Amino acid sequence: MSLRSKMALSFGILSTVVLIAVSLTRTFGIPFTSDLGSFGEARLEAVRSLTLVADLMKDRVTDWLSERSSDARAISETVLIASLTAGMTNQMLKSSTDTETIHGFVKAQPEFQSLSQQLKDMLRSYKRYEAILVAEANSGVVIGSTDDRQVGTSLDKALLRRLSDLDSETFFVIDPIHADQSAHLLTVRRFGSAGSANPCFLVMTVDLERVLKPLLHVGAGLGRSGEVVLVDQDSKLLLKPSQAPAGMSPPGFLRSRIETKPAGLAAAGKEGVVAAKDYRGEEVLAAYRSVELSGKQRIGIVVKRDIAEVFGPLDKRVLAASLISLLGILCASGMGFWIAGKIAGPVDSLTRVAREVAGGNLDARVGARVPGELGILTDTFDAMVDRIRRWQEDLESQVKERTAELTAEIAERERVEDALRASEERFELAVKGANDGLWDWFDMGRDLAWFSPRFTEMVGWPDRDRIGSLSHLQSLVHPKDRGKVMSAIRGHVDRDEPLDFECRVRTPSGEYRWFRWRGEALRNSEGVPTRMAGSLQDVTDRKMAEEELERLIAELEAKNAELERFTYTVSHDLSSPLITIKTFVGFVQEDLRQGNPASVNEDLDRISRAAEKMSVLLDQLLELSRIGRIVNVPTEVPLHELAEETVDLLAARIAERQVVVDIALDLPTVFGDRARLMEVMQNLVENAIKFMGDQPNPRIRISAEMKGNEVIVSVSDNGMGVDLAYQEKIFGLFEKLDPACQGTGIGLALAKRIVEVHGGRLWVKSEGPGQGSTFSFSLPTGQEAALLSSGGDHEG
Repeated sequence: MSLRSKMALSFGILSTVVLIAVSLTRTFGIPFTSDLGSFGEARLEAVRSLTLVADLMKDRVTDWLSERSSDARAISETVLIASLTAGMTNQMLKSSTDTETIHGFVKAQPEFQSLSQQLKDMLRSYKRYEAILVAEANSGVVIGSTDDRQVGTSLDKALLRRLSDLDSETFFVIDPIHADQSAHLLTVRRFGSAGSANPCFLVMTVDLERVLKPLLHVGAGLGRSGEVVLVDQDSKLLLKPSQAPAGMSPPGFLRSRIETKPAGLAAAGKEGVVAAKDYRGEEVLAAYRSVELSGKQRIGIVVKRDIAEVFGPLDKRVLAASLISLLGILCASGMGFWIAGKIAGPVDSLTRVAREVAGGNLDARVGARVPGELGILTDTFDAMVDRIRRWQEDLESQVKERTAELTAEIAERERVEDALRASEERFELAVKGANDGLWDWFDMGRDLAWFSPRFTEMVGWPDRDRIGSLSHLQSLVHPKDRGKVMSAIRGHVDRDEPLDFECRVRTPSGEYRWFRWRGEALRNSEGVPTRMAGSLQDVTDRKMAEEELERLIAELEAKNAELERFTYTVSHDLSSPLITIKTFVGFVQEDLRQGNPASVNEDLDRISRAAEKMSVLLDQLLELSRIGRIVNVPTEVPLHELAEETVDLLAARIAERQVVVDIALDLPTVFGDRARLMEVMQNLVENAIKFMGDQPNPRIRISAEMKGNEVIVSVSDNGMGVDLAYQEKIFGLFEKLDPACQGTGIGLALAKRIVEVHGGRLWVKSEGPGQGSTFSFSLPTGQEAALLSSGGDHEG
């Protein structure tokens, strides 16, 4: 086979392999790398989309169940319903224990009708529910309902057993087969006075198809085939799918079990992503999640999308890429034959002539003129043969010329030496003017090194110590950095790793400064380093900037977390007075229609108290939000005066509780915002008074001690103490160890924020309940306090 044929064949094969490899790589990616190809990227994007939607659906269902639980708690804790229920159940049980007699008694009593009317009023406020009823927990007799036909009847025995087996306060029960052929969720709350022998069930019914299905709508985000399916723990559908499963009529779709892998995994409480067939028998990509209810019940969430829709566009792209690759192969083959014709012919002629010249025929020439690089090569080859012939003729003349050249070389060597001296002078000037320090470990065996003037200036050495040892320099390195320095040097010497590290070096003033070291070793023929040189750069300012940036980032993350907790707590704790106001506004309207002014005044009084509670809560929240943004000008604050003023302000409460307050005589003077520090001291002393419990000899001690650059101020008491599990929790917003105690739970959070703005911290120590507690906070002194005073308006 000729060279031309071999080149054409090789080029065609190479082009074919390259094009096929490129096409396969673009489609399926590169194995064992992060390149997934268009196929993998499409699948990954589909998985990400489904996972995101599945997590969103789970969060929505979880939040929706939390709202149902809050509604049940709010309705059951309504004063009127609670009082009516307690009175009527006592009357009912006293009348008889026979079920038939109880049924008749309930239907005959007007109080039960009043309870039903209150439930109807609640149903108008909570329109998302289908029905609300109250049943006596032991007998299951319905004593009040929004459906008058249910009053006096009994709950289904199977349902009553399920309710009795659940031991939580609020729980959920799925009623998958309802009279209207739709799945319902029963929100049940057990309530009644503490220790009551006749608790009650509040049962609120929600139609999942009407209420929950709109909540799970995702629009066009999952494409044409996307769908969200809900199942119970038995893999039975809770919401009607877009198509009825095969073999089922639409009215009976809730009676059937969905035998698909995603539904089974979700029903079993698993979470993940899987490719499988759905209830239609179609291949889908599905993300499944699970939400636990009460007992063994759960809701499985399946978010799916047809695989044909996910990878349909990719199939078209693969086909188009294949056609383009085929066209490229044809073009490459044609180009290969063309290139072979242009290159192979001249190369064959050049090979033939080279063989003749090697055989001694110096008259042989290529002769042919070819454009481009091959033409240059053939011309060069012919010229080379001509030179070979002339070499023999010119040998004697070259000897004479060589003598003249040696004379010229001597002159040139002198010129180079002059240039070298000039170069050394320029190097000396560059070293003196360079901002970086230079070092040269020129004798590693005897540990001798040379240091530039800038080097000695940066580390604070006398200028005369420009010749020294690296071991002396190592003794000035910070103890925590010495291991890193030796490791970097050994890595460069033994493994030829780049020598580039940063460490702290002590200057004659005792200050440690950060320096960056870079260098390179000179090795002999055996690879052993004989010399090492490099530069030194002062990076102290950059290091300080990096540390300040890290501190600011940590502070920002902490404030973001605090903002999230603040938002959640505000929305949670403001809901209770709002529900009270909303409920009693409805009662006022009803009383006005019935002409009952006495009840109107009582309802308005409850509304006023709820509004007053909300006002106090908002005032304290506003005060908390201001901490860290506007602080008075820091001054010197004697802690002894601060403690005495606090005791004077709380004198009435101290006298009422007969508390003995001891103030240490050696309290120091601190630097800060006097008004804010007064709030901290007042909150801690007032908290100690409030939680004295049944202590017969209540005592509070205010003391302080110095620890390093901090003043530790402590307020100790011999009161109720704080359990270890709550010693961190009590500093959160609205956290109260005793819910019955007065206050909003903001005081300790307010004090903690004030102390943090002053650069300190607040904590509590207690051996446990009944062992008393010590609340302590720290404040900076000296240089740290001076930094606080230079902070301007202390915007946080």
